[in-house]
Amino acid sequence: MRSDLLNAPVYKFSGRIEHWVTTFHQGFWGLPESEESKWRDISKGDVFLFHGTGPKYVDDNDAGGGVIGVGVVGGFDEKTEDVWLEERQGGRSYPYLIYFEEMYWFGDTRDIRDVSVSEKDESEIIDDCYALSENILSFKEMRTETGYSFNPMGVMSEVKEIQKLRRLLNGRLEEAEEDTRETPSAEHASECDTGFVTSSRRSRGDSEDLHVSGGQEETRYVRDTEDIQRKNKAHERILDALESRVEQSGYRVSETRRSDLIAVRGKDQLLAEAKYIHEDNEEAQIRKAIGQLFEYRYYDFRRQEELIDDPVQFLVFNQRPSDRYAAFLQDLQNDGVYTIWVKEEMIKGLSDSASALAELLRT
Repeated sequence: MRSDLLNAPVYKFSGRIEHWVTTFHQGFWGLPESEESKWRDISKGDVFLFHGTGPKYVDDNDAGGGVIGVGVVGGFDEKTEDVWLEERQGGRSYPYLIYFEEMYWFGDTRDIRDVSVSEKDESEIIDDCYALSENILSFKEMRTETGYSFNPMGVMSEVKEIQKLRRLLNGRLEEAEEDTRETPSAEHASECDTGFVTSSRRSRGDSEDLHVSGGQEETRYVRDTEDIQRKNKAHERILDALESRVEQSGYRVSETRRSDLIAVRGKDQLLAEAKYIHEDNEEAQIRKAIGQLFEYRYYDFRRQEELIDDPVQFLVFNQRPSDRYAAFLQDLQNDGVYTIWVKEEMIKGLSDSASALAELLRT
């Protein structure tokens, strides 16, 4: 490991832990179309922390939730193929690629089978997520050991006070080995389906289309792509609306490998669980959301020394629940669990729930 690896400035990429499995195999990370300007600001040699957030496109809740590795930028490219699970399941695309010429993984990667993600079933991808998450540097450890943690929100940002994290990161890096697998250039990716692709060291101006093997294959465990697409878009939309509103009121917003949204402002704390509901899944989704709220309150608040009080809890839906559940959800407010929904970018709720949110947002 280079002794100057973590000299300032250091940045971070944030993304679902299952997407980092793709990076492990392909050697690149991707940014969405909305972040083209950030992509153009990245330079060869820049150092990025790999922040793996909780999974969303595989059926698991526990992997991810911190820094899982470090990479050094080696080059750039653009693509049109679907590579990440989100893209394969109808979500947003990530056309702007950043290749790494050096990668250091904190987890135990020896048992990760070196084939493309398209050749793996869901259970194997989940196992790979846990492998990458071993020895993870969690946000709790950062705060406990240094009193500082970087802002986990956003796909990319600078780690402003990297000097506070160097000791913890260097400890992980001393145990990690540099990934030295064979690294063919990007233009040879289609000829090396089981191989590992790293930087072609090309400039952005003369980049060519990248041909990623397996890009058109449908992952085997996706049973209803259209329904997953609707759920994912609605889930992100309602979370974005709530996140924007609480941030405007001065809250620090974050997520964990479990919780969809945690917002903290002084002694005020909010925990939200979002669900996409419709007539056919309403009962199951409401039950699941309530159970998750209580579970996440335990793990993300009651077991955290710095978060002493219980949060105000919100169920967040894409539409008003049906009258069938009105009395039950009204009664649930007596237990500190409130119900709101997002309609046309407006946040609405049951009467007491809307009042509870308004009180929390009052500055």
